[in-house]
Amino acid sequence: MARALSYISPAQLLAIQHLPKVAVIDV
Repeated sequence: MARALSYISPAQLLAIQHLPKVAVIDV
């Protein structure tokens, strides 16, 4: 989970904007 935040990609940022914050943490 934490390491996912370490390498956030532009695509991930776009997905995060569309998905709820809870989804981002769950990823």
